[in-house]
Amino acid sequence: MSRKALDPRICLSIGEPALDEAWLSNVCKTDLLEIRGDLCRLKDEVLEALVREHPNMIFTYRSGASDSDVALRQMLLAVRRGAKYIDIDACAPAGQLEAVKDSITKCDCRTKLIISRHFFDSMPSYEALEAAFSECSSLGADLVKIAALAHDTAEAAHILRLYTPERNGRLLAFAMGDAGQFTRSVMLDLGAPFTYCSLGDATAPGQYTASQMEALLDAGNYPFNAPKACECALIREMHENGAARRSVPCSKSIAQRAIFAAAIARGRSVLKGFTPCDDTQAAIDFASGCGCRVLDNAGRLEMTSPGIDEWNLNTTVECGESGLLARLLMPLLAYRSSRDGQTYTLQGTGTLNGRDMKETVDNLRAAGVECIPQYRNGGEFLPVSIRAGEGFGNKTELTLSGRDSSQIVSGFLMMLPLLNEDTHLLVQEPASTPYIWLTVDTIQRFGIRVKTDKNVSETCRNVSFTISSGQSYAAVETEIESDWSSAAFLKAAAILASRNGGPAEGAELVLEGIKTGTSQADEGLLQLSGELKPFIFDATDCPDLFPVLTALAAFCPGESRIKGVRRLAHKESNRAESIISEWSKLGFKLYIEDDTLVIAGDSGVFDGHRYDRPILCSSHNDHRIAMALIITAMFTGQDVRLDDISCINKSFPNFASTLGIQPQQK
Repeated sequence: MSRKALDPRICLSIGEPALDEAWLSNVCKTDLLEIRGDLCRLKDEVLEALVREHPNMIFTYRSGASDSDVALRQMLLAVRRGAKYIDIDACAPAGQLEAVKDSITKCDCRTKLIISRHFFDSMPSYEALEAAFSECSSLGADLVKIAALAHDTAEAAHILRLYTPERNGRLLAFAMGDAGQFTRSVMLDLGAPFTYCSLGDATAPGQYTASQMEALLDAGNYPFNAPKACECALIREMHENGAARRSVPCSKSIAQRAIFAAAIARGRSVLKGFTPCDDTQAAIDFASGCGCRVLDNAGRLEMTSPGIDEWNLNTTVECGESGLLARLLMPLLAYRSSRDGQTYTLQGTGTLNGRDMKETVDNLRAAGVECIPQYRNGGEFLPVSIRAGEGFGNKTELTLSGRDSSQIVSGFLMMLPLLNEDTHLLVQEPASTPYIWLTVDTIQRFGIRVKTDKNVSETCRNVSFTISSGQSYAAVETEIESDWSSAAFLKAAAILASRNGGPAEGAELVLEGIKTGTSQADEGLLQLSGELKPFIFDATDCPDLFPVLTALAAFCPGESRIKGVRRLAHKESNRAESIISEWSKLGFKLYIEDDTLVIAGDSGVFDGHRYDRPILCSSHNDHRIAMALIITAMFTGQDVRLDDISCINKSFPNFASTLGIQPQQK
């Protein structure tokens, strides 16, 4: 691999034991290399030749008592030959650091000193990380390097808090391990002069390869140029007229449930107020594939179904990229299996295949369903085969866990009325309970009777249902509500535009057709006032609001706190990581404390215009991250680019035209 095209911020960390001068003969001399002497085990003459040929080098030798003499000898050799950096651990054997510092002074050379602290087994507290920085600085470091192992996103975010404008160019801080890998690229946007990558074998856990990092840093991979506020027609309309009016699409959560109910029912149903998106199209494709006739007639979705017992099902069933669709289908496929004896395989696409379905599979097994998922990296993923076991349909008492997702609970609520036995369903610690009420409301519209008993206390957060057997879904005509999840992004743009000093100060946005008092969890956005001031928000039951709440909190001067981080891991992306990564790149301070995302907002964070290049942000193929980044970028005044916004079609295909922006491809 030729390295002449490498971004100058990439330092190749090399630890191959067979390394010799010839091995590096094709390397461009301006590339920054780290030679790990403790791993390469070079002869002195080879090291001397390498430094002479490649002076833009970091020489590192992590030593213990047994090889401290070799380490010191080779570090001093590298100093004499003019290596750009010597990296020495703050905990190095006695005398090493002072000897290297003396050599640099006596040689009067260009060599700079990197003093490091490594925590290979755990992530220290933020206070301990700050103490480590102070220790390294006090020892005379030109550059301080702090690296610690992260077991999750919260730990990885801790280390990014070390970056401040005062430390720009003087700090290399990142988290090791897979959970901390994202910090190795984000650090560059926070002021680190370079990041470490591998050419061959990684020299530390979680290290990117050079080619991976090149792709992350290549502006050509970020074709969408995010608009400025002045380029947004919605904001111009608010400014010029004092108000703007917009409609929002229907709730895809309600629409998918209604499409399924209409497919289960025998006869013709009409869903009024329907607007399409990728997720609802996946539900329509399923319904069409099993024998339903579906017609979208200008916002009226007309569905004629033979009824679930007459579905013409293939044994391989597709659910697209919709997690809700997958979890609604699984119990229904088990029901069909109990009738026809078939084994069905459910498979998805895109990010859905990366979502761990372990809790879902455990719940299915608890109901007597035989499930075989794809096992990978300790998790259970699609595709999954489903077959009704001997105990399926005979359980009058059924207990499910709802801790990670309410979607499988919704799937069972839609299926259980079809069985031959009455069922008492107990849901333990249900997440996103408003979505459960959406399901109950939907099936009741289609004629299903459900008795609900809520039991909520400080120590017990359970919900139980009594569901009569032998019920039939009735074909109906019903209205689908407008979507608060989509409206939240327009509302956030209006709040940011109408704030004091904003481009549409004092103006308002009227959302046409959207109702209050719904069962939609994201209506909770109304808890916030239109003022930009720090807030505390519990998003445990409405985790889809996290990205847009982050966009708002970023511009609130002060500390905002959003609870419910544990709900973010198994979305279209790991949303906690996506939020920490992308809003950190944009210059905002974020970290995780227990189950809470903390955002230190700053409406003036860009006043200094410290970015001299485009800010390259990733949507992580997550529609809500993409929309929230666009809203945030409009008010930064910076050149922000995104890698992909087509994922927005999953929920809000008309987002750009509703906002009044023209996607610009670079």
